[in-house]
Amino acid sequence: MNYDFWTSKLIAHILEKEFGIKYNPRSLSPVLKKLGFKYKKGKRTYERDEKTVEGWVKEQGEKLLKNKRRVQGTHLR
Repeated sequence: MNYDFWTSKLIAHILEKEFGIKYNPRSLSPVLKKLGFKYKKGKRTYERDEKTVEGWVKEQGEKLLKNKRRVQGTHLR
């Protein structure tokens, strides 16, 4: 398995899956610290696919317009 970053939740999952050891992810942090592991906050990088964004905007815009027309055509009593 290749992961970009490891979280305590992921480590807890792997420990249970591979070794049958259950850990609450919150209780893993002190254990990992005692073992010499250090926490480092990662930076996320986002790549934006303009074609995908345009398609999503068009699809969602059409849904919103359809719902707006449907709502405007109803009479509240």
